[in-house]
Amino acid sequence: MGRRLGRAVVTAFAVGLACLPLSGCTVPVRGVTGISVAADGTPVVMIVVCKGGRIDSSVLHEPEDTKAPHIAWEHDGPVKDFTSWPLAGDGHWRLTTPLVDLRPGTAYRVYGATHDNKWSAGAVEFSLEDLAAMTPDQVRYRGAVTPGEFGVTSVAEFRKTACHEKDRS
Repeated sequence: MGRRLGRAVVTAFAVGLACLPLSGCTVPVRGVTGISVAADGTPVVMIVVCKGGRIDSSVLHEPEDTKAPHIAWEHDGPVKDFTSWPLAGDGHWRLTTPLVDLRPGTAYRVYGATHDNKWSAGAVEFSLEDLAAMTPDQVRYRGAVTPGEFGVTSVAEFRKTACHEKDRS
């Protein structure tokens, strides 16, 4: 079953990439994806799901290299509020692809999604260098400081205001 869901996430990812140049085939954005760090500096994905949305999967990839391995997760049920997990997964988020090492000097993008392509959580872009400048009480996401741009704010502020931002793409 895990392989089947992993393939479904990869298929959804491929369909999403194919739709990018087309108008009218985007998945509605009803959440915001952020990236933080644990006390030991390892990356932690965070997603705030906005009212009326849900997510149950997530993908991390290199936007500049579509042939590079990606990381995908699935959740044990729909998430309708806030969730966070380390890249290795946790009790609710399970890896559906092998975990790959992130490399310095490389840009990454992570976002939340649903298996049925009904909703998504706007992506965050980051590098290991971005994460090295952060503390565990901070999160990087689009609209954190300036609408439409990636910035860093507190996790508390992210949870409180992320769904109020107009630009969640």
